[in-house]
Amino acid sequence: AHVVGCGRSRQDGAAVSCRAAETGGRYFEADNQGELAAALSLAVAQEITPETVIEEPPQVEPKHNLQINVQLSPDSPPLENGEIDKLALDLVNAEGRAKNIGYSPVMAIKAEAGSYTLRAKYAGGEVAVPVEIEQFDTAHATLVLDAGVVNFTARPLAPDLVRPDILSWRVTNVETGARQERYVPELRSVFRAGTYEVIAIPGRKDRIAPPPQIVQIVAGEVVTGTVDMPHGGLRIDNVSETGARLPDSFIRFALWSAKDDGSVDRMIVGLNGTRDVLLALPGDYVLVAEDWGITRRKLSQPITIAPGTLTTLRIVMPADEAAPLVVR
Repeated sequence: AHVVGCGRSRQDGAAVSCRAAETGGRYFEADNQGELAAALSLAVAQEITPETVIEEPPQVEPKHNLQINVQLSPDSPPLENGEIDKLALDLVNAEGRAKNIGYSPVMAIKAEAGSYTLRAKYAGGEVAVPVEIEQFDTAHATLVLDAGVVNFTARPLAPDLVRPDILSWRVTNVETGARQERYVPELRSVFRAGTYEVIAIPGRKDRIAPPPQIVQIVAGEVVTGTVDMPHGGLRIDNVSETGARLPDSFIRFALWSAKDDGSVDRMIVGLNGTRDVLLALPGDYVLVAEDWGITRRKLSQPITIAPGTLTTLRIVMPADEAAPLVVR
């Protein structure tokens, strides 16, 4: 409040001005009628400007507080999602506990504030960088690998014999002997820079592999190629004496590699039923068929698999379980 003092001594004026100051006002002094009128006018006109209080806006936590990018080499651009597979990312806290956060080269996550190690594991290699994550800020981390990308497809001699959904890719590091396997139609993975042997095998149980293709992987580069598959196929029809096809659960087949004397060496692939085609490298084999009935009848039939050729056998199961299986 403002205070106007009229005809007061200096001591009295000082006491009154203190009251004005305590209430945020001013003290005006007047010694005569003219000064009094002027002081009152000033007191009425004087605008009291309140102290401006600036309020800080509330802090908002970002949706993601860690943005991750991955590069194949220091000079290569960041990878895009879908370019590679088999890249495992872990976030390791200060106590050493690791948590898998995904498998994509581009990622944004939400994590508790603290000190971490961001780690990437890929075929033949591993890299890690320290990361400081804050609650109200977004940290950015880039993992630089010493790796290249292998982008291979299979080229069978007979495309109708190969089921792409069960291709087994075997990639072996020539220097270390470490082997990676991928069960995908096409090989598109990241590998540490080095020299590798690449093989494509139909299915997951083929125990005889074709000759490998030597591939040199350079950091930051994509190696594109084709692997030849000289496999042949064997289709088996399981029928009764009347020619009617029997259920697949009635018989089991196994293809064994053959020795020079006609005996078997080791089983290449086994199959319950006859719905699929047995695929194998060209060569001499022995087909072993076993009836799942009471007598467990068996049949051994020598067979030659030619490259890119489909061979069909018909195995007849007589109704008399004492009678042997017959190949026609």
